[in-house]
Amino acid sequence: MVFDMGSVFMYLLGLFLLYLCCRLFIKPIKWLLLLFLHCLLGIGGILLFNLVVGSAGWHVAVNPLTAITSGVLGIPGIVMMLFMQSFL
Repeated sequence: MVFDMGSVFMYLLGLFLLYLCCRLFIKPIKWLLLLFLHCLLGIGGILLFNLVVGSAGWHVAVNPLTAITSGVLGIPGIVMMLFMQSFL
């Protein structure tokens, strides 16, 4: 089998571009999956907070904004949302 240099070069260039595209898109996908995991943990934290302190009349609504806030900030985010809810 005989290959000319132009075909070999184009094949290697295509492999290199495929490698660059994969490298370029893997990091944002990891960040999105990590954010999604944190949002799930934030929802769990809000539900746990509502279960424990709900009898005192305090609650935090579960929606995407509160899930992201509590997922990224953790317990201080839940406390911040509680203060914002009581003052606004």
